[in-house]
Amino acid sequence: MNYTKIKIKTASNHLTEDLWINSSLPTDIKYMEYVNSNSRELGVLFFIVISCLASFFAGMIVYHKDRPSMIGFFSYGSFNLLSIIGFAYASDILKINERFTREKKTERKSPDLKKIGKQSMIISAVITFLLLFLPVLGALSASSDVLQFALPMIISTFIFISIFLFPFINLFYNNQKLLLFLILFSLFFFTFSIFFQLGLLLFMRAFIAGN
Repeated sequence: MNYTKIKIKTASNHLTEDLWINSSLPTDIKYMEYVNSNSRELGVLFFIVISCLASFFAGMIVYHKDRPSMIGFFSYGSFNLLSIIGFAYASDILKINERFTREKKTERKSPDLKKIGKQSMIISAVITFLLLFLPVLGALSASSDVLQFALPMIISTFIFISIFLFPFINLFYNNQKLLLFLILFSLFFFTFSIFFQLGLLLFMRAFIAGN
């Protein structure tokens, strides 16, 4: 149940007029309540908008000479709901460089998936070793029970990084222009997200100060 609590910190003789209370909420309070009660839906909406803007700007920059489709690249940003990994895989599978541009189609050799997979796993092993294995070795000196908890985390981290790196290494060998698109998309998305959060923080501070 919503209610309003009013505290009057003054002597009773200072209250020389009747206190009138309006039963309806002020517009700014209604707005904040709406944002608070629909924060999940609004979060998804802003995520999609930021993703679409990032995809749009990345596509316009990378494929500016190939008459890129503004609507195509903008709408494709919604694929970021699949995560950056799903976005990267979909970019290659759907061939967005051909679907949304007038880029000349060129015959490409079939990628050596075994070679790309091995390189992904080697790089993943090095990253996992630097991130987790060395700290685990240090923790083992304090307790021998650390390994049974850390081993599943090490394995899952290795698998995740391998899957994450695979499409990027594949594009490095077979489609560097599309790889550049993914890199720029990530940079734009990260930048827009920071500006959005800063803008929201400034708005909240201004709202609190105004009340």
